[in-house]
Amino acid sequence: YQRRVHGSSVLQQHTMVTTNAPLDPAVLEHFSILKSRPGNLRYIIIKLNEDQSRVVLHKAAPFSASYDDFLRDIDTDFRASPCYTVFDFEYLAGAERRPTTCPLFISWCPDNSPARPRMCHAGTQSALLNQLQYNGRKVAAAGREQLDRDVVLESLPGGKV
Repeated sequence: YQRRVHGSSVLQQHTMVTTNAPLDPAVLEHFSILKSRPGNLRYIIIKLNEDQSRVVLHKAAPFSASYDDFLRDIDTDFRASPCYTVFDFEYLAGAERRPTTCPLFISWCPDNSPARPRMCHAGTQSALLNQLQYNGRKVAAAGREQLDRDVVLESLPGGKV
């Protein structure tokens, strides 16, 4: 849009929040491996690049990685910035405590993130889920306590602390 400043016309740029950032092919490739080849990857961390214009793969963790490894990655790399994770969560379900795995989409958007990355993160999530064709369990966390294993476990089918 244009606006007049002291009698002259000055073009101001209006920046829109990213809502449909392109997905890097590595994200789809690693998501497909996580989903269709059990035992290869434990989790993938996905984020918007620095200028919020593209969804990129940050990390693909081997199957030997643990939930504690994931939490360390969040604490180290995403203390004040948002990301998405798809985690192959293993737990004991139900009264019979049967071993179960459940893919889990985690939207991490800490309260201390700057406003623009938070808005871009929120505006991109739906498109990301559609592009991944993901319709499984989802967890949204804005504080580290919401990523506590017991809290996440309560949100899973048959998951009890």
